[in-house]
Amino acid sequence: AVVSTQSTGEFTVDYILIRCNQNFTGRGCNFCVSHHYTEECSVYCVPVPGNYTCDQDTGEKICEEGRSGDNCAQCQSNFTGADCSECANNYYPRGKCDVQCISYPKKYTCNQQGERVCQERRDGVDCEGCKTNYYKEDCSVFCKDNEYYNCTTDGDKRCKNNTTTPANNCGRPYEDEEKDREEEKKREEEETGSDNTALIGAAGGGGVLLLVLVLIVIVLVMRKRRKESVTTHLEDGALTQLGDTPGDTPGDTPGEAPGDLYSTITKPPIY
Repeated sequence: AVVSTQSTGEFTVDYILIRCNQNFTGRGCNFCVSHHYTEECSVYCVPVPGNYTCDQDTGEKICEEGRSGDNCAQCQSNFTGADCSECANNYYPRGKCDVQCISYPKKYTCNQQGERVCQERRDGVDCEGCKTNYYKEDCSVFCKDNEYYNCTTDGDKRCKNNTTTPANNCGRPYEDEEKDREEEKKREEEETGSDNTALIGAAGGGGVLLLVLVLIVIVLVMRKRRKESVTTHLEDGALTQLGDTPGDTPGDTPGEAPGDLYSTITKPPIY
């Protein structure tokens, strides 16, 4: 420590100048110099925008969203792109990329939220099963219990009357079975319609607002074009009037007052 004396004429003040240890600063040497952390100021960390920040207590590097590695220079497995802001393949939703969904041919696809969407005629959490009245591995066989036969777990027909066989549809008219198919198809279409309605509802006010904005833009464009059309029409009329008879004074056409041209040009359009 070094003692420095300064006199003001009325009193004398002694200053004790302290030389801080390495990486410390402040009057009491109780602060870390820039980019040093922990109580011993022994951890060095300089934030790199876009890659990482530094924990204010420990100096540990905190990777930005989507980054990983010692210096946060690599993208996490579920992110990609130059700035690691895009979802890697099979990760959803955009921005978070925290849900993995891999489409399974003939079973399900993935929507933008990473949710499984069962293919036609499939059902269940993992789309492993078939919808009601559909059977076989690919859910391609339709069978519905009725007064003529019951359906086995494989979708085969088991006739109730021993005098008939599946070969002749257990005696049931094929028209009736076709009617069942049509009813089932209608039910599926109604379910699809309900799903679409739900998606539209999920869009919420955002979709409605977008529609309103589009309509406003269309109206403004139509009004602008109409105004331009009226202006062009008026200007064409004025030019025609100017060229009626060589040497005539504009507006002095026989039977017309000299001021008519001015009133024609400046006449406001009627909407």
